[in-house]
Amino acid sequence: MDNALEAIENEEDRFRFVNLTIRRINDMLVIKVENGCSAAPTEMNGSLQTSKADKTVHGWGLQSVRAAAEHYNGTIETEYSDQIFRAVVTLSFEAVKA
Repeated sequence: MDNALEAIENEEDRFRFVNLTIRRINDMLVIKVENGCSAAPTEMNGSLQTSKADKTVHGWGLQSVRAAAEHYNGTIETEYSDQIFRAVVTLSFEAVKA
């Protein structure tokens, strides 16, 4: 979510939006974040790259999300199409019994 909000800071009005969807589907929790993005993200060796100048202290957000998702037997998928960047996290969900 932080990445999405930061990404739209300097965008034109038509790209300045963030959509958050959270759904439980059977035993899975699905979290989808979409944001407007006028330019496709840069990718290197199958990994998204930060657009910030100091790459040593930036670019850890999605890696942290991936690690958390894997910890909960989940996944993260990213996609860019029609000037929308989309990140979908799927986590294993077990309801708490009262």
